[in-house]
Amino acid sequence: MSDSSPTQKHPYDALTPDLILDAVDQTGRRSDGRLLALNSYENRVYQVGVEESTPVIAKFYRPGRWSRAAILEEHAFALELAGAELPVVPPLEDERGGTLHEHGGFLFSVSARQRGRAPELDQRDTIRLLPIGPGEERKVKVEGLDISFARWLPDGSGFYMVARAEGQQRRPWLTDLEGKNRRPVEVEGVPFALSVSPDSRFLTANARGAAPKIYPMEGGAARPIPGVTSEDNVMRWSLDGRFLYLVVNQGTHARIDRLEIATGRREILHTLSPADKAGLMDLAYFLITPDARAYVYSYRRYLSTLYLVEGLR
Repeated sequence: MSDSSPTQKHPYDALTPDLILDAVDQTGRRSDGRLLALNSYENRVYQVGVEESTPVIAKFYRPGRWSRAAILEEHAFALELAGAELPVVPPLEDERGGTLHEHGGFLFSVSARQRGRAPELDQRDTIRLLPIGPGEERKVKVEGLDISFARWLPDGSGFYMVARAEGQQRRPWLTDLEGKNRRPVEVEGVPFALSVSPDSRFLTANARGAAPKIYPMEGGAARPIPGVTSEDNVMRWSLDGRFLYLVVNQGTHARIDRLEIATGRREILHTLSPADKAGLMDLAYFLITPDARAYVYSYRRYLSTLYLVEGLR
């Protein structure tokens, strides 16, 4: 960042409508004054109208949050994916091939406006496998099930999922790689959080209002987990199968604990809360790496802009 970064109390205090429009003008486009704030997390994203052209999307990066090198690395990756004909929206390049701009102390990029994909509501019985590089997607049809979500089994032999057969409540199911051999896993209540042991022999499941339990994949009695409560959700098992990583979500902040299955002993690993709490509503969608050293989560915020209009008659 340059020395002209905003110094106001809030990082975005200086990001006024005039500055946003001027920034887009700086990229060679002439804005028509139309400006629409879009939902975002750390950054600020706007749809900006352009004279005699379609609107563009301007993304202003939170000052001090990412380095210029990190942003350019992200841009290069997005351009590489787009070059491989994967469905991403990369930043637009200027006449020199640049994608990152700076104006008024803010780093920003400009992208084309692109509609999202419509949901495929007629394929609720299908698992879609997407390549992480060039290649074609593969579809696994599991006939007779309305699938809420599906995950790989750790041993790669198939999938586990939460799904509903006609006339039944939602529960965990297992299926092979072809979607042909499927069977339910009996658990208590309607589960909303599942995690499978590294050897694919056991499953943890939460029913709303109840503490998670361990269930054998081949059937049998559930095993209570010492030291857990109804506020705990299992994120994943440790690689050696000795520990569970739990998240305790308390609305605008959360905590990740490691629990030893045999003894119930637990320790706090991470506390989670966004640095910018403006408009923060709640946290959700927690993931952690197998070694528990890194994690990601999402959160919802509701932001609005108040304008003062003077001189009206």
